Amino acid sequence: MMKKLKLQSNSSALLYIQLLKFTVLLILYALLATLKLSAQSLSLSIDVKKDTSIHPLNIGDPIPDKLWNTVLPVMYDPQQREHIQLKDLQEKKLIIIDFWATWCAPCIASIKKLQVIEKKYADKFVLLPVTYEKLDLLQRQMAKLNFHPFSVYSDPQLLQYFPHRSIPHQVWIMDNKVVHIGAAVDANEKNIALALDGHLPQMEVKAEFMDFSLTKPLDEFAKRANIPIYKKSVMTGYVKGISGSNGIMETNGQKVLYYNNAWVLSMLAYATGMPLNRISVDTVKWAYNSIINRQGCYQLIAPEATPDEQMKVWFLDDLQASFNCQVHKEIRDMQVIKIGKLGISPAAKLEKLKYRIDLKSFIALLNANFKWKVDMPIYMTELPLETSIYANEPIAPLAKDQTRLAAFLKRNGLTLTHAVESLEMLVVDPKNESAR
Repeated sequence: MMKKLKLQSNSSALLYIQLLKFTVLLILYALLATLKLSAQSLSLSIDVKKDTSIHPLNIGDPIPDKLWNTVLPVMYDPQQREHIQLKDLQEKKLIIIDFWATWCAPCIASIKKLQVIEKKYADKFVLLPVTYEKLDLLQRQMAKLNFHPFSVYSDPQLLQYFPHRSIPHQVWIMDNKVVHIGAAVDANEKNIALALDGHLPQMEVKAEFMDFSLTKPLDEFAKRANIPIYKKSVMTGYVKGISGSNGIMETNGQKVLYYNNAWVLSMLAYATGMPLNRISVDTVKWAYNSIINRQGCYQLIAPEATPDEQMKVWFLDDLQASFNCQVHKEIRDMQVIKIGKLGISPAAKLEKLKYRIDLKSFIALLNANFKWKVDMPIYMTELPLETSIYANEPIAPLAKDQTRLAAFLKRNGLTLTHAVESLEMLVVDPKNESAR
């Protein structure tokens, strides 16, 4: 009869996980949405023929003559023009180029707000909405939205001067140069009035990673933005040139769990606290997807305050996901080898022998294994664990030779007996197998 035991996790650990997950989601959103909740991801699948003579402009850069003279197609122009040049707006003290799209609700809200401000300061301020969308699409979408702003459309050139990956994306031009690049949050009447009065306010510059890719490591961008990396894990295959090692260390305000070039079952033993000889693997279930001979490397980075046990919980989660396995603990009747009293006194003057070990350490040594294999012996004892045993030769090799082990124990007044005990075992199944 087998009784299933669930892997335990306490409520505080679960809360800790949820808090970290929430924090990481905020960081992800900050990076992908350019630090503004209103920003929308911009699809860059635009048919743009790049002009290699155009160089992106940053804050402080003067507007080149080529840009002032660029011909831009426009729609809904109050003067009925089909094209304009940026120099047509040059007389205004402040030009805000506002990149937008019909699918971007925050963009539309920002343009409507700025249109009101533009009317109030019409002699000094002009708003120039710009979209990469084609005219036919714009007309259909704007009819549905009942929204018909004056705007540049089908733009390939302004996008090259002011590259971005999210919208709203706004460029402020004053005194023939770029004075600010931001999202919509700072484009309000107060800041515009200050700028027109000659006092450009302090505003948050919009962050953009133009080389961002979903296939690149996220921590690369977090480091460049000087944002903390709250949790990061990497699982690889066997890496030649890296020595086998494992442990948990603290460095530079972070905690690192590492396990390099090890058998996957050894990693599972470490993550769950179960020795290899207490792990059960059904070799029939794993015949075509063997976990027994898989090796790999692992690294987990988390905040320094993360409890070691929580690090191991995450390690276990990553192992199960990476190697398509599921683990659970259950009670099973197992063959064991017990160390007991022989019933006679040990040989005299054992204390004078060269090597000594307590029974607790000796049992741990007997149960230690480098690699999992079928039917590994399980050693246990009911004797006091502080009991000392002695030898005149290194003790570790004795654990692998039953005949020498029995003789060694006999000299210490101890014996080996076989028995059946109900023990907690870690069962490793393929993920598509339900735990039994």
